[in-house]
Amino acid sequence: MFESHINWVKVTDIPFLHAPNPNAESNAQRSAADDVPWLGVDVIITRVGHPQKGFQGVVKNVLRGQATASTLKIEIVNRIYGPSNPFHRITVNYDDVVEAR
Repeated sequence: MFESHINWVKVTDIPFLHAPNPNAESNAQRSAADDVPWLGVDVIITRVGHPQKGFQGVVKNVLRGQATASTLKIEIVNRIYGPSNPFHRITVNYDDVVEAR
């Protein structure tokens, strides 16, 4: 038998999540790799011919399932401030950027 002081006892409910079964076939394609480690990383655009080649930006989103070789595109917010477009977001292929060091 377990004994405890009455002030130390707290009645709780079992947590309930409104989520699909983790063993469902739709979730079978997900893995631990679905976490995006690039968010907030500084990158430089390196694509030849891109109007913003050489510009630095910060990764804000990673778009999966795109029609590219890597199936990834990256949304970047430019580090260069422009008063007419202060938080300019652009989407580039994953292969067209490198990490700024």
